[in-house]
Amino acid sequence: MWRSRILVLLVVASAPLSCHRTNDPASAGTPVPDSPPLLEWQAITPSDSNGVLECTDLAVDSYGVVSVTTRGGGVLRSFDHGATWTPVRTGLRSLDIRFIDLCSAGNVFIASMIDVYRMGRLSTQWTYGGTPAVSIDAFATAPNGWMFVHDDSSGIRRTMNGGASWTLVRTWSSIPTQLNALLVNSYADVYGLPVSGGVIRSTTDGASWTQLATPAPARQYFGLLFLRADVLCAVGDSGTIDRSTDGGTSWHRTRHSGAASLKAIAYNSQGHLLAGDAHGSLVRSLNEGATWDPAPNALAAESITALAVDDQNYAYILTVTGRLYRTSTPTVRWK
Repeated sequence: MWRSRILVLLVVASAPLSCHRTNDPASAGTPVPDSPPLLEWQAITPSDSNGVLECTDLAVDSYGVVSVTTRGGGVLRSFDHGATWTPVRTGLRSLDIRFIDLCSAGNVFIASMIDVYRMGRLSTQWTYGGTPAVSIDAFATAPNGWMFVHDDSSGIRRTMNGGASWTLVRTWSSIPTQLNALLVNSYADVYGLPVSGGVIRSTTDGASWTQLATPAPARQYFGLLFLRADVLCAVGDSGTIDRSTDGGTSWHRTRHSGAASLKAIAYNSQGHLLAGDAHGSLVRSLNEGATWDPAPNALAAESITALAVDDQNYAYILTVTGRLYRTSTPTVRWK
């Protein structure tokens, strides 16, 4: 995600000028390695009158608007790459917000531990979407605005009318009791990442689920990225990254370091991937996840829980302590 800069100096003289640089490998026909630049991060954690806020989730829309949920501070949005923040709290029954998701139309959806809300991209007021569960541990929205929540005491509930009513589509006895995440692709297929490991998928709007066959040994996944509806990368424990090119029907293990768990994954405008682990380290892929290499970074060792990239290719990370960071320069090219 980093843009190289080449400065060309033209010298005009009245007589021919001969230059020879013996220390320039390019002059001898030797390719110059394109070394990966250091990923330098700057702290942009929002604050309010009570001080620095603890962020809980992060999302960036296609227009570059950055939104974060917080413990006790509601939701804050930034329209200038994290330089300034605007609280968006009108309509919230609680300021302790845990999850955020976006749909393709630009609408924003959030959830506390028990309530859900929705808001248009340009709105400044939340619309209450009901109290579907007593303890939400996973939350996702479909392209058509349907919302799904997982409650470890009951199962998965779905609303097709903005929260006016909720339907229990699968009970806890038919799916894993705890999920690390719920996600929906552009085909409206719903995916779950059970704490027990592997991936589950529903192609029936949550009415029925299939346990997908991932590479052995089965891993617990913490993040799932859709490069396209049928191209997926899942990141998980022991530095594992598994990749599917058929929507999850079959998987191929592309990385297993035996080291720290990978917690989050994101991609830039060129489809280059970045994944962060529990030690604050990063790995990247320039070929849609087929191969991976370490990404140099200047972030202190702190577990990364969320990653995102905006429309100008700035990358953002959220850490386990609720701190938010952004790259100091746009990440156009990761070479």
